[in-house]
Amino acid sequence: MRKIERYRVPNAKTYSGTLGYTDLEIRARGATFAARINKTPGSLAWPLSVAEQRAKFAACVNPILGGAGAHEMFDLI
Repeated sequence: MRKIERYRVPNAKTYSGTLGYTDLEIRARGATFAARINKTPGSLAWPLSVAEQRAKFAACVNPILGGAGAHEMFDLI
C-alpha cells in the first residue's frame, strides 16, 4: 500500500506565501522525498475563510480556554 505520493511543483518564480515558499523533504527507508510549497494557507493569495480562522484559533487555544471559551474569545476578537 502506498502511503506517500511524490510529485514536483514547477518553480515559476511566483511565490504567494507571506515569506516566499516552503521546501518539504521527507526521508524514510533510505529514500528522500521533497516538495516545494508555493501557496501558503492564510496568505493574501490564499486567504482563510472565517470558519478556517475559527478552527485554527480554536486548535491553538483549546488546551487553555476549552472549546466554548475558544469560540467566545474568537467572537470577541
